[in-house]
Amino acid sequence: MLRLVREFHLVTERQLSELTGRQTLWRRLPILTAQKKLYRKRGSGYEPYVYASYDISRRGDFEHDLMITDIHIALRKTGRLVRWAQSGQKRKGELNEDAFCILGADGKHLSCLI
Repeated sequence: MLRLVREFHLVTERQLSELTGRQTLWRRLPILTAQKKLYRKRGSGYEPYVYASYDISRRGDFEHDLMITDIHIALRKTGRLVRWAQSGQKRKGELNEDAFCILGADGKHLSCLI
């Protein structure tokens, strides 16, 4: 589970359940949070907790990042995802991709910027 959180950067319990096929994550996640192996924060109101392997207590909005996680999960489930990379570095005033991926099929590869 920790490996998945590191790989996907920011995830919700629903997304982790989708990745692992386990429905009982609510038992383990609070323990990992208490041990400081995971960090969590709730957006606002009734939004689900967002989990990360780094401190996200000062983050405000997770909507965009969780959308990227949904795309990553969907591509991974196709079985055609060869490579996925997300840059943590953003350059101000420039066009920055959220992620780069390579999809493969029939021996051919397609590079995509997301």
